[in-house]
Amino acid sequence: MGGSGARPIWARVGRIVKARGLKGELKIIPDATPSLDMLERKSFYIAHTAGSLVSHRVVKARWQREALILTLEGVENRDQANRWVGASLYVPRRTLPPLTGDSYYHVDLIGIQVWDEDQRYLGVLDSIMETGANDVWIVMDGTKEYLIPATRQIVKEVNLEEGYVFTVSLESI
Repeated sequence: MGGSGARPIWARVGRIVKARGLKGELKIIPDATPSLDMLERKSFYIAHTAGSLVSHRVVKARWQREALILTLEGVENRDQANRWVGASLYVPRRTLPPLTGDSYYHVDLIGIQVWDEDQRYLGVLDSIMETGANDVWIVMDGTKEYLIPATRQIVKEVNLEEGYVFTVSLESI
């Protein structure tokens, strides 16, 4: 039971949703709750696909409500910024600050196998939806999709090293 346990090298931290202004600013929607760490980064890697990462040095960064506004070296006008709309922002996984307790980075959970307490395989954690109250895990097994609230009452064990998660039985949810 379990996967490789290997952690990804790259962590997606957001996506570029639009060009902003005439001077090449980019509007980024973070993948997780905004953190000060994103303002302190000196560079980000940007790609339309994870296999074609391009490093860009940060010239200026600021928050505007829930969005990060970035000015990057080499992106100097709206046309250049528009080329990156739809792309994702990545950082090396090893540069993310350590978490405490039972907190996990989404990037570490995506792809993990999900089992219920009756040892029934539910599928692979495909994506995570943030709802405000708690995250909801979208678990896929072929064409079956399960929406699992990520709460302490539902998620009983997370084992990143072995690559699996145990939840209560689906009938309990």
